[in-house]
Amino acid sequence: MARCPAHDDRSPSLSITEANNGSVLLHCFAGCEPRSIVQAMGLEWAALFADDDGRTRQAKARPPKPPRRRVRKTPEVPGEAWQERAVALAIECYDRLYTDEGAKALAYLHGRGLSDALIYRACLGYHPADRREPSDAWGLTDREDDVWIPRGITVPWQVSLPDDVKLWRFKVRRAGGKPKYAQAPGGGRGLYLEDVVDASKPLVLCEGEVDALSVIEGARIPAVATGSADAGRLTAWIARIASAPHVLVAFDADEAGDKAAEEWLKLIPHARRLRPTRHDVNEMLTSGDDVRGWIEQAIESTRTHRSHA
Repeated sequence: MARCPAHDDRSPSLSITEANNGSVLLHCFAGCEPRSIVQAMGLEWAALFADDDGRTRQAKARPPKPPRRRVRKTPEVPGEAWQERAVALAIECYDRLYTDEGAKALAYLHGRGLSDALIYRACLGYHPADRREPSDAWGLTDREDDVWIPRGITVPWQVSLPDDVKLWRFKVRRAGGKPKYAQAPGGGRGLYLEDVVDASKPLVLCEGEVDALSVIEGARIPAVATGSADAGRLTAWIARIASAPHVLVAFDADEAGDKAAEEWLKLIPHARRLRPTRHDVNEMLTSGDDVRGWIEQAIESTRTHRSHA
């Protein structure tokens, strides 16, 4: 469920699903008409419908993209056994962060400009040693290999639910070695900090989790992250992000970030590129830059442009 952009929706009432043929189905339980919802999102009506090949008409009008970039599936939340283990481990790692064992990891997060209040809100934590657990403990009965949880800072991706705690992913920023990040198998294709999206407020779309947290810390403006340059382009997340009145794409200031930002600008017509003045938003925060002023200036510029359009 998402907040409907067509009315003052203080409690999420918009259902976004995908039909078997690839078309997008919208239903507002407050009674808003689908056309009003689409218009409030800044999208075209034709963008919701798919032809016989399962591609939306808006997608067919653009040059074809590689299969991995097509907007097709609706994300599914991982199962109950996975949730039970992931949530318990996230809480365990958060508690360990504030012990002598986690002191260096906590100092690292503070050095990245994150406050204790935001660390608590994001349930960041510390996993002290590489560990392998039986796949059955995570509900992965078809998996032969054990679940590997490396040493490092834990970054759980929380699901937006009113009365429950669930996770999309359990991710770890490793203390060393490659790959830099690892995640527990069986996780879903979520959107980091999805619960902060508000149809009445601007939204900053970031590449990395720490960058999204940096926007919230430095600017007090809602921000979400896809987790990587090429991730997050699912129907549900595009519609959720597009519900914000202003969408600023603050992917990293490099070739991969610029290329991925271009794709998002095609998917969300009212979005605009907000290129960090340093490599990424977190580097701006830790360098003492005025992150809030940078974002507010971009929002005001967008408002001015629309008023003259």
